[in-house]
Amino acid sequence: MSLFDRIRGVFSSPEVCPPEHLEGYRRIGDEVYEAKVELVNDTNLHVQLLLRTAEAFQVMGNALLADVLSSEGRVSSNLPEITHEQAETWFGHIPELLIAARKESVYPGSSQVSLPVILRPLEIPEQMCPLSHLAGLRRATSAMEDHVSKDIEYLRLHKEDYRATLLLYEEARTRRNTGDALIGSIMSGEYVPHETHEDAKEQYGEALRKYLLVVQGIGNSSLIENWLSPKSKLDTDDVWKVTAKLAIDDLRETGEYDKTQLRLKDFWACHEVTFEERQYESTVERLLREGAIQENGYWYKVPYQPVYQVTGPRAEVHSKRILKGHEFVWDYDGSGNGHGVMTRSEFRYATERAD
Repeated sequence: MSLFDRIRGVFSSPEVCPPEHLEGYRRIGDEVYEAKVELVNDTNLHVQLLLRTAEAFQVMGNALLADVLSSEGRVSSNLPEITHEQAETWFGHIPELLIAARKESVYPGSSQVSLPVILRPLEIPEQMCPLSHLAGLRRATSAMEDHVSKDIEYLRLHKEDYRATLLLYEEARTRRNTGDALIGSIMSGEYVPHETHEDAKEQYGEALRKYLLVVQGIGNSSLIENWLSPKSKLDTDDVWKVTAKLAIDDLRETGEYDKTQLRLKDFWACHEVTFEERQYESTVERLLREGAIQENGYWYKVPYQPVYQVTGPRAEVHSKRILKGHEFVWDYDGSGNGHGVMTRSEFRYATERAD
């Protein structure tokens, strides 16, 4: 089995890799520098962004393991399982990114890695998140702050050109500071509930997600602008653009299709599509492709949009983390609790559609 096959195996294997494997991942991270030197004169923007992203995973991984590696590079035996798995995940991205960069350098357009690369949510521990793991996440966010700080100074001098990236940076550093504030009480020996541990972990996780996007935005501001303002089916003239397939079938069966089409035309003529709605529709389209959610009904009022159920461990939708089995829907008409994502363990099904 090749080295890269073993790397890919960490994503599917239920077992924890022995410490020796993490030493290998640390050395793989060092290969980023070699690739950067090799491709330093390549003017292909995609190549340079892939290298920047690989370097960011190296920075996070090295910081995570900083206090468990001895001067000889050995991993201590008391490394928490969650830290072990997180390091494998981050370092495991590096070879694929380097492969993609080298392919793209030889044959532009050959890379199958799409940008921006989005950091997945952090591993979820079955028990309270260990203090050493929180400390590792704290180091990782601090390292990413140091990694982007000089570039951010330059971006601030050209604010109009880097608006989206700077906004992401402000969120990243604020979430990092929030995590630091939460972890301060824990590290000082004060008793804190389980929820505080998890809140700190989630704040650091969100900070790292944003920092990774900032790294890519520094290299290509339009990449982040386009990602934050995605084109979606909301930009089409189709009045049925968000109506659930189940609703359309019901309307045809009851003979209400033509009448509803007129109502939808009136609805969209008066409705101003928002940035948040585009983001929401883009997110659910991606989650559907990933098999993380499924349609499980539809809202009882026009535009009869789908109600989705989470089928994976959890789903993040519009800054809300929704657990497996729970349902959510976008409140287009304000008939719920105002515009935005509404989520319940299960929505009560209406006996009829509202006019």
